[in-house]
Amino acid sequence: MKSYKCSDCGSLFKESELGSDLFCPSCDEAGVFRKVEQSKNKSADKRKGKYIEQNEILIFSLFSVISIVLVVLLYISADDKIMTQMELNIYAGEEAEMANTELNKLYEEQMNYLTEEKQKKRLEEAQLAWIKYRDATCLYEAGERSESGSIWPMRDSVCVEILTKQRNEILKTYVSCRSDGCR
Repeated sequence: MKSYKCSDCGSLFKESELGSDLFCPSCDEAGVFRKVEQSKNKSADKRKGKYIEQNEILIFSLFSVISIVLVVLLYISADDKIMTQMELNIYAGEEAEMANTELNKLYEEQMNYLTEEKQKKRLEEAQLAWIKYRDATCLYEAGERSESGSIWPMRDSVCVEILTKQRNEILKTYVSCRSDGCR
């Protein structure tokens, strides 16, 4: 039987699954379908596909487990006592808050240094755009609270902390630059 691949979404369909309107059943777009050549060695193709799928699942599972272990190890307290999830959430929140406090200090220091109103306005606009970027990035990485479990506050706080520390490094370069050509 002939198979066809949607050029928009990449889904595969048998000839009998495609209607005369040539709309893709998966992406609901009027797609361009390309004929997929069938291999003569179907059993080898099935084994290869199953092998690749199993490897992808294994790699994803290992990555997930390693990520969780690293996060937990990262947040072991100073007295080497493993913390509960609530304690990890609180600790991560405190770390994010410390990074945010430094961010506000550096921002205010730079704003106080600037003398021209247009420079101050540009820095303010850049900072507001960065905050929007940070929040959108952390929403992407941690998801919404309702989509996750008790680990969500830690995941969100860790994201906020990491991105805020990166922004702090940029603000530090502004603050440390006090000669001609620096703003």
